Amino acid sequence: LGLGRCVAVSRDVAELAVEGGDADQHRGIGTLLLQRLAELARGRGLATFHADVESDNTDMIDVLVNSGFALHTNRDRDGYHVEFPIAETDRYARAMAARAWIALERRDTP
Repeated sequence: LGLGRCVAVSRDVAELAVEGGDADQHRGIGTLLLQRLAELARGRGLATFHADVESDNTDMIDVLVNSGFALHTNRDRDGYHVEFPIAETDRYARAMAARAWIALERRDTP
């Protein structure tokens, strides 16, 4: 289905990687992995994720943009370097609530 990992690169920063299987794209798995990794990382005292995303990986870009986290991005010739605090903010909570409603609607749709 998918694979997610975060590796601490300093006392409070971790490198993030999320992969979803091609057959399981667009089902919210990447979003759930990001959310769970953030929860686990916060519990271990980490405060920030950073990731490198290829320019053509629009699915991962969408996951990050819609995550509710405040993204700081830099673009280079290979893609985007993204860094963001993983604190549970009001914006993050609203994004999580919106995703929950979408999931309920999808569940109830034949």
